[in-house]
Amino acid sequence: MPYTVACIKELVLNYPVEISIVSWDSAKHTPYQPPAIERVTYFHRSDFAQVKLEELATNFRPDIIYVSGWMDMGYLRAARKCRRLGAVVIGGIDTQWRGTFKQYFATLIAPVFHKMYFDYLWVCGPD
Repeated sequence: MPYTVACIKELVLNYPVEISIVSWDSAKHTPYQPPAIERVTYFHRSDFAQVKLEELATNFRPDIIYVSGWMDMGYLRAARKCRRLGAVVIGGIDTQWRGTFKQYFATLIAPVFHKMYFDYLWVCGPD
């Protein structure tokens, strides 16, 4: 997403970071080619079975993991494994609050579910 790319560019511009991005490349409605950014490496999610995804994550030894696709249990398991190794895990929520039944239900399970995987949540602001 363009806002994610903008954040990544700022991180690379202002900090001595190396970034690895694993993103969905199949079953997408629109083809997307991420821009080449210095010190950013892209991986296709379809190239990784669960064990390989966890190996990629633990071998990279990240300090911070941002998970925006947390409906993918593979991402969650890999992030949780890295969290046990000391990484900080941030879950992204980019859906505006609309007060739907699904959102209210999520508030009931969130305290348990989110604490299992995330140290912090990065949520969107008002419309």
